[in-house]
Amino acid sequence: MHPTTYREQVAAEVRAAIARKHITALAVSEQTGIPRSTLSRKLNALAPLTVDEAVEIARVLGVEPGTFFPLVAHSAADAA
Repeated sequence: MHPTTYREQVAAEVRAAIARKHITALAVSEQTGIPRSTLSRKLNALAPLTVDEAVEIARVLGVEPGTFFPLVAHSAADAA
């Protein structure tokens, strides 16, 4: 899978989780310590989300960090 496409999927999952919790991105920024401009770039898939950031966002939202990362199916050709 192309990295940008996966980055977009992860960003969409994080945005959806934020929306489900009825919390603003500003509140997530304040509670995680991730600067608002940085969080905005990540939520818009302009920059990758780090593992540490995913863990902090998940903590604030009360979800497992893995919920942000869609499963990727690998073909036999990918494994070779």
